Amino acid sequence: HAHVAQRVMRFQGESLPVSAVHPLAVLPEFRGRGFGKRLLDKIDESLTAESSALGVLTTRSPHFFRSHG
Repeated sequence: HAHVAQRVMRFQGESLPVSAVHPLAVLPEFRGRGFGKRLLDKIDESLTAESSALGVLTTRSPHFFRSHG
């Protein structure tokens, strides 16, 4: 499961399109089988399609995201 929320943020007077991922989750029985990576690929496609200048998320598993770029 992944939910991507499109937002507009202001930085020093500039409005920028931003995508926030809340949350990304894979059931334990499906972990380690590439589902998380596929979700990240789809999220990346969404950020590109929406012309997001930035993608943000919070996580308790930074190692997962770090290993997938």
